[in-house]
Amino acid sequence: MSCLRRLLGFIAAALLCAPGALSQPQDHGSASVFLYHRFDEPDKPSTNISSSLFRAHLAELTSGPYHVMP
Repeated sequence: MSCLRRLLGFIAAALLCAPGALSQPQDHGSASVFLYHRFDEPDKPSTNISSSLFRAHLAELTSGPYHVMP
């Protein structure tokens, strides 16, 4: 099997395993969910957000064209 054929097979398999990666967001009947894990805990950088950045996120959500549901 040629390298190109293997590569194409790998790409096809990857796209089949991740169909949501290519989908477009819908304008109606859908929602985005934001989940914040930790606040002001710099020892956990992958799940941490600073209070000031969180306040900026909230300001954007409340001032933008969004329907926020707590």
